[in-house]
Amino acid sequence: MESTALFSFLFIFLSLFTFFIYYFRLENHSKGAHPQPPGRWGWPLVGESLEFMSNGRKGEPQKFLFQRMTKYSSTIFKTYLFGEPMVVMCGDKANKFLFSNDRKLVRGWWPTTLNKIFPTSIQTSTSSDESFKVREMLLPNFLNPESLRQYVGTMDIITQRHFASSWENNEVVHAHSLVKKLTLAVGCRMSFSVDDDLPTFAETFDVLISGLLSIPIDLPGTRFRRAIKASNHLRKLMRQIIVQRKIDMAASKTLPVDILSHMLLALDKSGKYMSELEIVDKIFGLMVGAYEPTSSACVSVVKYLAELPHIYDGVYKEQMERAKSKGPGELLSWDDIQKMRYSWKVYWSANATQLDPVFFKDPMQFDPSRFEGSGPPPYTFVPFGGGPRMCPGQEYARAEILVFIHHLVKRFRWEKVISDERILINPVPAPAHGLPIRLFAL
Repeated sequence: MESTALFSFLFIFLSLFTFFIYYFRLENHSKGAHPQPPGRWGWPLVGESLEFMSNGRKGEPQKFLFQRMTKYSSTIFKTYLFGEPMVVMCGDKANKFLFSNDRKLVRGWWPTTLNKIFPTSIQTSTSSDESFKVREMLLPNFLNPESLRQYVGTMDIITQRHFASSWENNEVVHAHSLVKKLTLAVGCRMSFSVDDDLPTFAETFDVLISGLLSIPIDLPGTRFRRAIKASNHLRKLMRQIIVQRKIDMAASKTLPVDILSHMLLALDKSGKYMSELEIVDKIFGLMVGAYEPTSSACVSVVKYLAELPHIYDGVYKEQMERAKSKGPGELLSWDDIQKMRYSWKVYWSANATQLDPVFFKDPMQFDPSRFEGSGPPPYTFVPFGGGPRMCPGQEYARAEILVFIHHLVKRFRWEKVISDERILINPVPAPAHGLPIRLFAL
């Protein structure tokens, strides 16, 4: 009894202590030199994270934002998410402000979860700005349109194999899991030239992804703890690949043309090479940035083309023109990608600004025609960011999505098995039941 009472006392004491520390920290934020925007911090430690995640899991991710935009301000409000006090900025003026003042009035930062899951982000750079400079130095030469010309054919080969092995001769498939499998396969090939099927890698990578946007509580059984373990496992695998690549370099073997080779050979301004751990974290950071957004876009293509036959017909017509222009065995090229003008308009984003009826009439309606002519107003449709923070992989993602669309629509028509399946956010967009579809070969 005494031990139970002591435990209860300690629990209450620590809870109260944590509560006061939490609010003391937030009050310091509020008493700064500048006025704070309207809003609330929420509960101790977790802030408003639980409500934010709950809305996403119910298929209503915009509800969290729109409720606060209505209650506090349509342009800016404060909140506390995933261990960090922050403000949420909405609308075209907010986008313009952020893109125009990068590293002036605003600076990038790494959330607590990312710093612990990828610890060398702290050890090798004093801030996210240093990491951004590394990205500026390394990536443009690898991911610019001129360099990507040579990779479209590789994407084509991987995608053809994927459809032959995982889609064809099946009456019903779960599109979400298959698209993620393809996206990861392309990412592994472009990052470190691994073409083999990696089921364990894929499962572990998904665990890592699920913990990036989680409450940063490092206890057994939590998403955050599982993500840290997944990161440690994947980093060991990646270091083995790096060691072998260095052995090949020392033996003067021809190196694969991929991001790993690019990073191993690149020198910073002081003439130093990147460390192995830093290369590992940078590559996984790039893969995280490419994996979920690209697969989500592809899954959205499958969903909306099944729901909107008239748009499917437009995409099908365009893709068959590309297919008929190719000779037997001829692969897609960069020029083919540039001619897929209609298909690229099916990109989907759940950003609050892009769901605002002030900028987009009937924002919940999938309507590629809204991008015809002069398109949306400036700073309203920004799926790849803007200004200095423009996503360096935008052309890579565009090419991968269009190659996927090409092989999908020239092989199949399809219908959704679950007509009213919702899109949930947990923590990234995903169909509630994996988007099962019934295939009809052409």
